[in-house]
Amino acid sequence: MNNEINDMMYALEHRVITDLFYTHKGSFASGLINGKTDALYGLISDFFEANHKKCPYKKEDFGVEVCMAETEFPSKLNPICVIRLKYPEPEKNALCHYQYLFIDRNFEYPMMFTVEKADENDKFSEMMEKIIGQKMPEELKQPFLCHWEPSENGDYRHCNHQHVMLDENEILNRCFEAYVAKNSLL
Repeated sequence: MNNEINDMMYALEHRVITDLFYTHKGSFASGLINGKTDALYGLISDFFEANHKKCPYKKEDFGVEVCMAETEFPSKLNPICVIRLKYPEPEKNALCHYQYLFIDRNFEYPMMFTVEKADENDKFSEMMEKIIGQKMPEELKQPFLCHWEPSENGDYRHCNHQHVMLDENEILNRCFEAYVAKNSLL
């Protein structure tokens, strides 16, 4: 894909979906839960069309999965609905492999996570080798786990949770730990 398409996907993943998730509360999440992949693909193809571009992806490139989870102890968060959005293999740094949307039963404590492609830039690896005599470690080429949350100025704040393996159980566990830790302090 070209840079324009990658930039549009970044805007979709990090601005449009983030804004829909936090500002339209349960209605956006309900649309994904009920419409699954059709709803996500519809949103994406409509976004491309609104920007006078043909969507370069097929519906099969995306996915929506929903599961329910609970904390180990009684909590205001239980039950927790987790919606996983799957994207095409990202070509560029910071594009998403997945997004995880965490929602409590009253949508009082929503939280959105992204699993973003890390920079595998060979030039950076070459620079590291020249400076410290080592290539970039493989773990630094693993995706980043991040979450996005509303900030005081009406924008969204990006919070980094370091690298994560592309393993669904590891990703879910790390997201769940961060979600419970952040919201149990409220």
